[in-house]
Amino acid sequence: MRAVPPSLQGRVGSVYLIGVVGGIVLGQLIGGLLADAWGLTAPFWFAFVGSAVILALIWRELAHIAHADETAPAPAPAPAPVE
Repeated sequence: MRAVPPSLQGRVGSVYLIGVVGGIVLGQLIGGLLADAWGLTAPFWFAFVGSAVILALIWRELAHIAHADETAPAPAPAPAPVE
């Protein structure tokens, strides 16, 4: 949200919320099917492997995302001359 202008944060937040709730519903469906087919621990292993794959794919971009709104530091002021 740091990279989103204040005037659009409400809209972006609502789309994010729809994605989260939709992901929960879809995850429950997929998790139920996995648990039915391979046992109760299968959804957890599926989530673990999926998270590791996604992390490996976005690893290089994490530093850019975390500092999206930062600007270059201002130069330090010159010291006052000693008389």
